[in-house]
Amino acid sequence: MASRYGCTNADAVALRGCVLHRISHISRRSGGLPKRADLASRVAFPLVMASWVLADARKRGRRLCYDYDSFVFFAWPVVVPVYLFQTRGARGFLTLLCFAGICVIAVLASSVVIFIREFVLS
Repeated sequence: MASRYGCTNADAVALRGCVLHRISHISRRSGGLPKRADLASRVAFPLVMASWVLADARKRGRRLCYDYDSFVFFAWPVVVPVYLFQTRGARGFLTLLCFAGICVIAVLASSVVIFIREFVLS
């Protein structure tokens, strides 16, 4: 179901996954995540990306090869941009810029949280 901004539920889930992945990445560098949470964040983000690609392909009526979701899970940094350019052409840059912008926002938000935790609350 598309909203008035053209964002589907799969897009929203993918964007949330990006934000959570970036926040957990920053927390790992500061030594803040337990081992289980670290493992969950490393598995969850590629899983969200694979789910998003499958949902997008289904929405566009695009047939993908057998076990394409596993391929996306393990090689998402290469496969997702290729998929975007194959399905959207030059508009794939716009989607990549949106993902990059969300990652920047997540980094800024987590940096503010880390700053507050380290300098204000200590």
